[in-house]
Amino acid sequence: MLLDFQRSAIPSALVPGYHLLRENNPRGYIYLASELCLIGFYGLKYFEQKNLISYNRTYAYKHAGVMLPSKYDRTWRLVEAYYSFEDYVEYLYREARRIYPDEPSKQEEYVHSHIPNIYWSWDGTNNYLYFQQQLKRYRELGGYKTVTAGLIILNHLASIIDHAVTNQMRKNGIQGEMSTYVGFTEIDLKFNFRF
Repeated sequence: MLLDFQRSAIPSALVPGYHLLRENNPRGYIYLASELCLIGFYGLKYFEQKNLISYNRTYAYKHAGVMLPSKYDRTWRLVEAYYSFEDYVEYLYREARRIYPDEPSKQEEYVHSHIPNIYWSWDGTNNYLYFQQQLKRYRELGGYKTVTAGLIILNHLASIIDHAVTNQMRKNGIQGEMSTYVGFTEIDLKFNFRF
């Protein structure tokens, strides 16, 4: 019995609302429309983030003299956090003196082990601050993508639950239906029974 349910639930897990679409129930189109909107929004943020990183890479080369990697990583965070290579090295020496206060050789060793193999220096404070704002936006877009991916998963789960509840209600002879809504600000689950 469980195996039969698992087999019948697979289409609804892959295509949200499939079990309802098969019966021409309008709720199936709500699941499908939610899925398409969420996937579209995710794709939009994905390409926006990709274009933003490409733009910022060119911007950093023009205004800081550094060719950053094509993917956002620790190097990007260094160029964002420190105005210049010299500022970062100065920070490393401060850290080294704090960790090894009376051991100059270990201080040097610490600094040299953390020095990156790139050089940068921003050509103006405004350009530096603008770059920071752009990377903040990049991370915000990543957050939108994460939330949207979670909502896509929830839409699939809601479809599986809907399928299971609908099947169980039919088997028990209960007249009614379940309705769900997955949005950016709320998730709604309702049961309507007919007596």
